[in-house]
Amino acid sequence: TKAKSICLYDPNTRPSVIPDAALYRIALESWVSSVSVAKASDEDVAFTYPGLTHEDIARKWLALGVHAVFITHGMKGCSVFSKDSGRLVEGRVHDGITRTVGAGDNFNAGILSGIAASGANNVGDLATMTIDDWRKIANAANETAYHHLLEINGIK
Repeated sequence: TKAKSICLYDPNTRPSVIPDAALYRIALESWVSSVSVAKASDEDVAFTYPGLTHEDIARKWLALGVHAVFITHGMKGCSVFSKDSGRLVEGRVHDGITRTVGAGDNFNAGILSGIAASGANNVGDLATMTIDDWRKIANAANETAYHHLLEINGIK
Protein backbone atom coordinates (compact mmCIF):
# COMPACT_ATOMS: atom_id res chain seq x y z
CA THR A 1 0.00 0.00 0.00
CA LYS A 2 1.07 3.55 -0.69
CA ALA A 3 2.36 5.60 2.23
CA LYS A 4 0.49 8.76 3.27
CA SER A 5 3.75 10.53 3.99
CA ILE A 6 5.66 12.06 1.11
CA CYS A 7 8.30 9.59 -0.03
CA LEU A 8 10.87 10.08 -2.80
CA TYR A 9 12.56 7.17 -4.56
CA ASP A 10 15.81 7.40 -6.54
CA PRO A 11 16.90 4.01 -7.92
CA ASN A 12 20.55 5.07 -8.35
CA THR A 13 20.90 2.20 -10.82
CA ARG A 14 24.27 0.43 -11.03
CA PRO A 15 24.30 -1.73 -14.19
CA SER A 16 27.58 -3.42 -13.24
CA VAL A 17 25.88 -5.19 -10.31
CA ILE A 18 22.54 -5.97 -11.97
CA PRO A 19 22.73 -9.41 -13.58
CA ASP A 20 19.16 -9.42 -14.95
CA ALA A 21 17.81 -6.10 -16.28
CA ALA A 22 14.29 -7.48 -16.81
CA LEU A 23 14.06 -8.71 -13.22
CA TYR A 24 15.48 -5.40 -11.99
CA ARG A 25 12.83 -3.48 -13.99
CA ILE A 26 10.06 -5.50 -12.29
CA ALA A 27 11.51 -4.75 -8.85
CA LEU A 28 12.03 -1.07 -9.67
CA GLU A 29 8.41 -0.69 -10.78
CA SER A 30 7.27 -2.31 -7.54
CA TRP A 31 9.30 0.24 -5.58
CA VAL A 32 8.05 3.13 -7.74
CA SER A 33 4.44 2.05 -7.12
CA SER A 34 4.91 2.53 -3.37
CA VAL A 35 6.21 6.14 -3.40
CA SER A 36 4.81 9.58 -4.13
CA VAL A 37 7.72 11.06 -6.14
CA ALA A 38 10.31 9.30 -8.31
CA LYS A 39 13.62 10.65 -9.57
CA ALA A 40 16.14 8.95 -11.84
CA SER A 41 19.04 10.01 -14.02
CA ASP A 42 18.91 9.68 -17.78
CA GLU A 43 21.56 6.95 -17.40
CA ASP A 44 19.33 5.06 -14.94
CA VAL A 45 16.37 5.05 -17.29
CA ALA A 46 18.43 4.30 -20.43
CA PHE A 47 19.65 1.09 -18.80
CA THR A 48 16.31 0.14 -17.29
CA TYR A 49 14.11 1.01 -20.28
CA PRO A 50 16.19 0.81 -23.47
CA GLY A 51 14.34 2.29 -26.42
CA LEU A 52 11.71 4.18 -24.40
CA THR A 53 11.54 7.96 -24.28
CA HIS A 54 11.62 9.86 -21.01
CA GLU A 55 7.98 10.75 -21.57
CA ASP A 56 7.09 7.06 -22.02
CA ILE A 57 8.85 6.18 -18.77
CA ALA A 58 7.23 9.07 -16.92
CA ARG A 59 3.76 8.03 -18.13
CA LYS A 60 4.47 4.47 -16.97
CA TRP A 61 5.57 5.65 -13.51
CA LEU A 62 2.72 8.15 -13.19
CA ALA A 63 0.32 5.29 -13.99
CA LEU A 64 1.92 3.39 -11.08
CA GLY A 65 0.73 6.18 -8.78
CA VAL A 66 3.54 8.68 -8.31
CA HIS A 67 2.59 12.37 -8.43
CA ALA A 68 5.76 13.55 -10.17
CA VAL A 69 8.68 12.06 -12.07
CA PHE A 70 12.03 13.82 -12.32
CA ILE A 71 14.65 12.66 -14.82
CA THR A 72 17.98 14.42 -14.49
CA HIS A 73 20.28 15.28 -17.39
CA GLY A 74 23.47 16.20 -15.56
CA MET A 75 24.45 19.85 -15.92
CA LYS A 76 21.75 20.31 -18.55
CA GLY A 77 19.03 20.24 -15.89
CA CYS A 78 16.08 17.88 -15.68
CA SER A 79 12.72 16.93 -17.06
CA VAL A 80 9.76 16.90 -14.71
CA PHE A 81 6.48 15.19 -15.43
CA SER A 82 3.13 15.24 -13.63
CA LYS A 83 -0.41 14.25 -14.48
CA ASP A 84 -0.73 17.61 -16.32
CA SER A 85 2.25 17.32 -18.67
CA GLY A 86 6.02 17.52 -18.74
CA ARG A 87 8.58 20.31 -18.76
CA LEU A 88 12.28 20.54 -19.45
CA VAL A 89 13.91 22.65 -16.74
CA GLU A 90 17.35 23.85 -17.76
CA GLY A 91 20.23 23.71 -15.33
CA ARG A 92 23.25 25.99 -15.06
CA VAL A 93 26.61 25.03 -16.51
CA HIS A 94 30.05 26.03 -15.21
CA ASP A 95 33.25 25.03 -17.00
CA GLY A 96 35.11 24.67 -13.70
CA ILE A 97 32.94 21.80 -12.49
CA THR A 98 34.82 18.54 -12.88
CA ARG A 99 33.79 16.63 -9.75
CA THR A 100 30.12 15.63 -9.55
CA VAL A 101 29.99 13.39 -6.47
CA GLY A 102 26.83 13.97 -4.47
CA ALA A 103 24.96 15.98 -7.12
CA GLY A 104 22.10 13.46 -7.32
CA ASP A 105 21.67 13.32 -3.56
CA ASN A 106 21.65 17.11 -3.40
CA PHE A 107 19.11 17.21 -6.23
CA ASN A 108 16.91 14.88 -4.16
CA ALA A 109 17.30 17.18 -1.15
CA GLY A 110 16.28 20.08 -3.39
CA ILE A 111 13.12 18.23 -4.46
CA LEU A 112 12.13 17.54 -0.86
CA SER A 113 13.00 21.09 0.25
CA GLY A 114 11.00 22.47 -2.68
CA ILE A 115 8.02 20.33 -1.74
CA ALA A 116 8.24 21.56 1.86
CA ALA A 117 8.54 25.19 0.69
CA SER A 118 5.42 24.71 -1.45
CA GLY A 119 3.44 23.97 1.69
CA ALA A 120 2.73 20.33 0.81
CA ASN A 121 2.65 18.25 3.98
CA ASN A 122 1.30 14.92 2.78
CA VAL A 123 0.53 12.88 -0.34
CA GLY A 124 -2.92 14.45 -0.59
CA ASP A 125 -1.33 17.87 -1.01
CA LEU A 126 0.78 16.54 -3.89
CA ALA A 127 -2.37 15.53 -5.77
CA THR A 128 -3.38 19.17 -6.15
CA MET A 129 -0.04 20.36 -7.55
CA THR A 130 0.22 21.46 -11.19
CA ILE A 131 3.12 21.10 -13.59
CA ASP A 132 4.01 24.73 -12.82
CA ASP A 133 4.32 23.85 -9.12
CA TRP A 134 6.56 20.90 -10.03
CA ARG A 135 8.63 23.13 -12.37
CA LYS A 136 9.36 25.46 -9.43
CA ILE A 137 10.45 22.46 -7.37
CA ALA A 138 12.65 21.26 -10.26
CA ASN A 139 14.29 24.71 -10.39
CA ALA A 140 14.97 24.52 -6.66
CA ALA A 141 16.45 21.03 -7.03
CA ASN A 142 18.68 22.13 -9.92
CA GLU A 143 19.94 25.07 -7.86
CA THR A 144 20.62 22.89 -4.81
CA ALA A 145 22.68 20.46 -6.90
CA TYR A 146 24.47 23.30 -8.74
CA HIS A 147 25.55 25.04 -5.54
CA HIS A 148 26.79 21.74 -4.13
CA LEU A 149 28.89 21.24 -7.28
CA LEU A 150 30.35 24.73 -6.99
CA GLU A 151 31.28 24.01 -3.39
CA ILE A 152 32.96 20.64 -3.95
CA ASN A 153 34.86 22.07 -6.92
CA GLY A 154 36.07 25.06 -4.87
CA ILE A 155 34.31 27.62 -7.06
CA LYS A 156 33.12 30.84 -5.44
